[in-house]
Amino acid sequence: MPTLVIEGAAPWDGRYEFSDFGFTNRELYRIKQLSGIRAGELIEALEANDTSAYVGVAMVVLGRVGKMPDPDTLWNANVGSIVIDLDGGVADPPTPPDSGGETSDGDGSSGSSSSPDGD
Repeated sequence: MPTLVIEGAAPWDGRYEFSDFGFTNRELYRIKQLSGIRAGELIEALEANDTSAYVGVAMVVLGRVGKMPDPDTLWNANVGSIVIDLDGGVADPPTPPDSGGETSDGDGSSGSSSSPDGD
C-alpha cells in the first residue's frame, strides 16, 4: 500500500497510507487547482519529481485522513520533505535542477540508424 511520508513540514510530519492512485474526480480537480497538473499527467509528473505533483497528492491524501493543512505549509517545506513510499521502496523526492555544466557521455547523436542493417 502506498504511503505518503512527510518530514520537515510540521505539524503534518508523519506517514499516511492510502489505498492507491485511484483518486476521485474531486480529488483530481483539487490536485489540478493546487498544481496545474491534469489527471492524465499526474503519474508522469510524479515520476519526473514535479514538486507541485507531490504537494497536490499530499493535500489530497491528508484530506482523506481528515487533516486540512494550509497548502502553504507544504509549499514552504524543503524539497524532499514529501515522498511517496511504494510498498517499502521510496519514490524519488523532487530534486533541485542541476546547475552544473555537465555534458552527456553520448556522441551527440540521437535516434537510430536509418539503414536496415544498423550501419
